Amino acid sequence: MRHFLDLNYDVLHLIVTLLSRNDILRLALSCRMGFDLALPQILYRVKLRNIRILDPYRLCDFCSFVLADVVQRGPLLRILELDLEMYTVHRRLDNLRIGEYVFPTALTKILEHASNLRELAFKLPEKLIQDHPSLLSAAVALPHLDSLRVSTSALGQTIISSMISRPRRLALNSHRTTSNCSWDTLVSSLLQSGVTAYVENLHLIGDRYLSAMPSLKFPWLRHLAISKSHIPFGSSFDLAVACPNLHSIHWEANYIHRERNSSTTLDKNIVSITTRLELDHVHLRRCDILPVVGPVRRLTLTSLYDQFETENIATALGRAAPVILHVNTTGNNLDLAQLPAVAPSIRFLRLQVHPTWVNYRPPLSLCEMPLKAVSILVEVHCREKYDSKVGSLLAEQAARDIPSVEYVEVNLCAYRPSPYYDHQRDRTAWHRVTSREADKCTVEKLPQWESDKVEDRLLAMTRV
Repeated sequence: MRHFLDLNYDVLHLIVTLLSRNDILRLALSCRMGFDLALPQILYRVKLRNIRILDPYRLCDFCSFVLADVVQRGPLLRILELDLEMYTVHRRLDNLRIGEYVFPTALTKILEHASNLRELAFKLPEKLIQDHPSLLSAAVALPHLDSLRVSTSALGQTIISSMISRPRRLALNSHRTTSNCSWDTLVSSLLQSGVTAYVENLHLIGDRYLSAMPSLKFPWLRHLAISKSHIPFGSSFDLAVACPNLHSIHWEANYIHRERNSSTTLDKNIVSITTRLELDHVHLRRCDILPVVGPVRRLTLTSLYDQFETENIATALGRAAPVILHVNTTGNNLDLAQLPAVAPSIRFLRLQVHPTWVNYRPPLSLCEMPLKAVSILVEVHCREKYDSKVGSLLAEQAARDIPSVEYVEVNLCAYRPSPYYDHQRDRTAWHRVTSREADKCTVEKLPQWESDKVEDRLLAMTRV
């Protein structure tokens, strides 16, 4: 330890940023200098979520630690995520004292000194703000917020309309009780504050009024995420004017709402999204019905549901006309034989497949496509059960079946993190096709550095 601490302070600081959370805590307990080195990393990211099921005294312990030297430790906070909804249940927090302060006042004191805070996610019950309005004043006075996550309640609207920061990332979490009036008020708050002129990343959570989006203008918005929202059947969102520079969309766990007595059938315009430019990337995840978006350079389809699947996927692919397609075939019944007809522009195809797929030959129709690269991610429970050469053998088979490909990847991996898997996905595992002779094909496994470069180059592939 003595020789380690003799290093230049800048070198020590860089080393500490590479340590795991547990190693940082061990360093902090080693000596006084180790504590001083580890402290910025300990306070860099503080996330206290699900407080309702945790001991609320943990939050008080955090406040006590920071208040012990709030002038030095407060500015070290960079990311702060607090779920304070338990306040309405644990009203005894009002009686907890942290030094000379009661709990809400202590939290206010910390926010007043968190001058370098970059990301703030607040779940504040309105009762807490009514009892302690200084907490709201401290939040809106934070000078350097780059990311803000609040609810669309009256409290969230107040924070948005009054804050002095101009965050580039904004997340709006809608309550189930949100009304048209509340949404209109939020729109007014956004317009008055001028926040929309700075937002580059917008996340709408549980929103019921997405149709109001075109009434706003986000001139520099590049990424839009929509999740856990109830969207009326047949909705159409024209974002060409509202988001002229939109580059990507993440659509997750959204419910397409249909009237019980509606006789409307599935057609090509169930939910459509219109943009000004070709989107660079669209990720559709855990959808019962896919929205129709297009054109899209790179399209990812994962964890789809079965409802209206076959026709809906074909419609979405046809409208998107992707160059790069990543599809999880373990979660849907996509017929790969249809790809040449519905999406003939695909040049890079990545398939996430079940282990039984290794005995399945790709449909002959894929030979008609101008595929330059094919990636097969095989989900396996234990890699040790498979021969070490199985990846190369499968790569040769894929290259032989699809003669146009130049690169093939076969990755035996646990692509979805789970306690039942014993490993994570490798970075990349690309093979280059070196020769073709009649029905024989030879591939060469690339070294890791070159495989990573091939991955980057393929993901950047543009439309011809």
